[in-house]
Amino acid sequence: MDDIKVSQTHKTKSGDKSVWRYFVECITKKYVCFKGRARRKEYFGFLLVDTLVRIFIVVSLVRLQPLDDFINLLWSLFLFLPGLGVLVRRLHDVGYSAWWIAATLMPVISNIAFSTVNLVFYDGNTADYLSVLQNICFILASIPTFVIVVVIFFKSDMKKNKYGDVPEGVA
Repeated sequence: MDDIKVSQTHKTKSGDKSVWRYFVECITKKYVCFKGRARRKEYFGFLLVDTLVRIFIVVSLVRLQPLDDFINLLWSLFLFLPGLGVLVRRLHDVGYSAWWIAATLMPVISNIAFSTVNLVFYDGNTADYLSVLQNICFILASIPTFVIVVVIFFKSDMKKNKYGDVPEGVA
């Protein structure tokens, strides 16, 4: 009887969901879900399936470049919200706020600001100083991106945190 339950819920012998099942759940039940927590397997399973589909698109449509680009664009648009959702839930799982994702826009904003200032106040001497200052600000503004890249590898909080209960399957 237990074997029937395991096969019906698409779980492995340890009671854990497969990578594919996590991906399907992210694009169906949790399409725009930004609440709760996502364990590492859910996040990296989503990334793995996404990457494999993109490789398949590129390899299978290698001779049809414009079609390849268009299908990749559609795939990216389709997965934008579920990808953002699973990243938010992953950050929640290790106790970090989703505002870290917004902080990753700082390099873009600083580049736009410095480019605008450079256009308005262009002169040979100030352009050099602005360029150095722009590079320093870009490096400092990139810190939140590096924090996120490191944090997604952290183990799940083993206790309930302010974002929800421990994800299913975390031991």
